[in-house]
Amino acid sequence: MKSLRITILFALLGMVLPACDTFQPSQLCGEETEANHQVFLNTFSEMQLVNQVNKSGGQNVEQTGRVFTTPVSLAINLVSLEEVELRLCIFEARRNGKVVFDEEFSINLGKTKINLGDFGEGPHVIRVYVGGNLVENISFLIQ
Repeated sequence: MKSLRITILFALLGMVLPACDTFQPSQLCGEETEANHQVFLNTFSEMQLVNQVNKSGGQNVEQTGRVFTTPVSLAINLVSLEEVELRLCIFEARRNGKVVFDEEFSINLGKTKINLGDFGEGPHVIRVYVGGNLVENISFLIQ
């Protein structure tokens, strides 16, 4: 009887543990999840995600962030207050989501446009890093 209970327990664990493999953004683009907004404010006066196809900033939806309808060709327009090394890491915000963009940029003082492209339909998150510090999370949905 005891061995039957143990067998059932292991069988249940075998079914439950794969379900625990859910979306965990900290594993995708770094350990931090909370952005340091003070560093952002000290570094940038403006940062906006835009669709270059129709020159739109998308519709702002509280739960998902910016919503863009296809076709899209995304870009980030920003105004930097100083020269800075910037990392943009973009991942799919869903179960078993993957990193779809991870690049570093040298940003000069002033206005800059970073072309990102299209990432396909679904929810995504852009993590913005300055000097290794997470300074902004930008959520968006392409539909």
